[in-house]
Amino acid sequence: MDDLRRFLETLAQRAGTIALNHQRAPRALDIRAKGALDFVTKADVEVESAIVAEIRARFPDDGILGEEGQGRRGTSGRVWVIDPIDGTHNFMRGLPLWGVSIGVIDNGKPLAGVIHAPGMATTVSALAGGGAWRDGARMPVEGDDPAIVPNLAMVGLASGLSLACSGWLSKFVRDDLRLDERRFGAATSAILAVALRQADIYLSFGDRVWDFAAGGAILAELGLAHNVDWSASMHRGKNIFICGRPSLVARAVEAVGRDWPKGLNAATAVAE
Repeated sequence: MDDLRRFLETLAQRAGTIALNHQRAPRALDIRAKGALDFVTKADVEVESAIVAEIRARFPDDGILGEEGQGRRGTSGRVWVIDPIDGTHNFMRGLPLWGVSIGVIDNGKPLAGVIHAPGMATTVSALAGGGAWRDGARMPVEGDDPAIVPNLAMVGLASGLSLACSGWLSKFVRDDLRLDERRFGAATSAILAVALRQADIYLSFGDRVWDFAAGGAILAELGLAHNVDWSASMHRGKNIFICGRPSLVARAVEAVGRDWPKGLNAATAVAE
């Protein structure tokens, strides 16, 4: 089964090379708006097509769910969830905070995943029960290591959410969790920061399943936690996604359910 993890790494790295070549020619990106502050480029479409073609050739019975619309129902029980370029806005502006994200969900549970960040020359992959790996080296399982002093939270907010949501989140991070706050504008970059112990928690309101599908397997193999109910998250809508050190995730999930801004519902605030 470790061949699957290695295949994921190779697939994501090839896709990253295609994307990098496009980023070096920004005037040819053919940018289109999908919604408010939500963009797709020629690179997103080409990268997704390249990934899908390789998956179909090797795993013809598997299902596919891609951000840019490519998809198919499979018969194997496995679904490949693809974000060809997560952080497209950063990508368009020449920033390195973006990545290729591919997760494999097997009968409703994360089986494997890879996040490749070409701008940071970093690849992190995992296979359920087989550990997490960074650039060819196995990563240690740390979880809630008491020797690590928490001090940094990554946060993300969908563009359609209100100022009240943003204010509540910042206040909770600073006053309740007593952490400093960073916003990368790319779920994969934030999840990588958590996986690499550069941040302690990531709280996002508005991520979609392709933003965090790869993280499911990676986080589990590192002893980290998340709040995803996979039976309810395999759709194209927006989600509340929280991941990181187990004790912090538990506190954040409780607070979201208890203290979300008055008049707003945590489930509907990120609905289409």
